[in-house]
Amino acid sequence: MSSGYVIRKLDWSRCDKNGVPQDFLDIKEFYNRALDKNLIPLIRRQSKITYKELRDGWLKKKNAISFVAYSKKYKKVIGSCTVTEIGKELAITLDPEHSGKGLGYSLTRKSIVEAKKRAITLVVITSVENKPMIRIMEKLGYKAKRRVKNYQPYVNVIKAKSFDAFEWVISPRGLWV
Repeated sequence: MSSGYVIRKLDWSRCDKNGVPQDFLDIKEFYNRALDKNLIPLIRRQSKITYKELRDGWLKKKNAISFVAYSKKYKKVIGSCTVTEIGKELAITLDPEHSGKGLGYSLTRKSIVEAKKRAITLVVITSVENKPMIRIMEKLGYKAKRRVKNYQPYVNVIKAKSFDAFEWVISPRGLWV
């Protein structure tokens, strides 16, 4: 990973007047910009992140596992990885302009380590076409995976006729499928 970045826990101390962390606002900015430019076609969510969603939904997830990649140069968050409370699914987003620098690997590794510390079993799901995420999981030592034909949450959300995904289920003691 380049020295121009820091991987850290989400910062709940820098907030706007409504209590929304600046980290959330940075995530909203790069995610929505990437959606506008169609730079993240393989991600399940295809709707923009709204301020109301940050304020009314994300603020309730203070116990979630959340790490961010912070750019020292731009002085803002340019990536995030969260283990959601619902289904314990790992969700990673990275500003496409900063890909290829090891940030996805670092965010994923830190999130898995933290989930294991908390004795949380988590699920990592990605498109069979998402080569960078597949390489990250393999580099982390998780080679075994289950192929899911027509993974319904993706098919339903992105309105695809089919969407095959790989799934890794990682227990606090290791990997199982």
